[in-house]
Amino acid sequence: MIKPQFPYSGSQYIATSDRVVMHSRKDGVYVFGKATVGLSSPGTINIDSGEGLKVDAPTIELGLNAQIVGENAVLGNSLVALLTELNDSLSLVATALSQADGTTPESIKSSLSQIKVAGSYLTDATNDVTLLLDTILSNTTYLV
Repeated sequence: MIKPQFPYSGSQYIATSDRVVMHSRKDGVYVFGKATVGLSSPGTINIDSGEGLKVDAPTIELGLNAQIVGENAVLGNSLVALLTELNDSLSLVATALSQADGTTPESIKSSLSQIKVAGSYLTDATNDVTLLLDTILSNTTYLV
């Protein structure tokens, strides 16, 4: 939470009213602060847009002290790609195991060969997951 300096010794503008409305008919509304811009309300703060919301900052914290006490946000597309690769390999192993046949020496040999191939796919996938785990974390967005 932003705690402004009190008492303030420089010039300042204070507007107090039952309601304050700013409206621009032809262009945007811009608010700039050299040190900070703070919005505070005992109720909610709402941001509505017909096109989108863009937040650009070196660090984005969703929650108080999120970078310190929270966790990195997850990059969804990277996570889905990683889990898809792992799931595909698990599916191959599951198929090989479910089709294993031990009724004849030939079927045992064939089943063991299929299981070995599926196992190598799973080993490769788990190695990939281990190497890529850090790539699914955001380096800028933190959540509590």
